[in-house]
Amino acid sequence: MPATERTCSNCIYYYSDSEDCHFNPPQSVVKFEADGYSANWPAVDADEWCGQWAPDFTSPFYPGPVA
Repeated sequence: MPATERTCSNCIYYYSDSEDCHFNPPQSVVKFEADGYSANWPAVDADEWCGQWAPDFTSPFYPGPVA
């Protein structure tokens, strides 16, 4: 992946350990085979992208200032 790409891997809202996006609050999910409800953040892949991208200045993939 080129370092200039705006993907989840270099977004401030992406948590690589759990592979989910924390831009929005957790969403309720009904699990009929389990004990009822749970709340989870949306699962995303590191190479995905969206319109809410914000730079993670601590990421080694941070693309730097955008011209």
